[in-house]
Amino acid sequence: MPYTRTARLLHWATALAVLAIAVLGLWIAWAPPQEEALKLRLYNIHESLGISVLLLTLLRLVWRRRHPPPPIRPPPPALLHRAAFATHAALYALLLAMPVVGFLATNAWGFPLRWFGLIPSPARSAGTRPWPRC
Repeated sequence: MPYTRTARLLHWATALAVLAIAVLGLWIAWAPPQEEALKLRLYNIHESLGISVLLLTLLRLVWRRRHPPPPIRPPPPALLHRAAFATHAALYALLLAMPVVGFLATNAWGFPLRWFGLIPSPARSAGTRPWPRC
């Protein structure tokens, strides 16, 4: 029994989004300072794709729970099976954690995010302190 079409679509959509995020991140970092307007547009796309990866990963986890992957034939040795499980768990954890950390970092600096220019995300007001005084 092969992977479902939906599982393959979610996999490749996530992979392409992560690749695009990496390329955009490098482009933003290497763009000359005078190209500030371009950098801000690229940054919005970078962040929007990050939120998309978070949503895709949550959807992938729900889909995977309801449609388990096919068994490997012949079954691998137990140690290899545990290593593969740990690797998948770590990858999913990173696919969830990175967008959350990016969103929190952006929010801490007061940069508003509009998901692909359409849906605003909650952000603190510019000029307020990111952390309360103790």
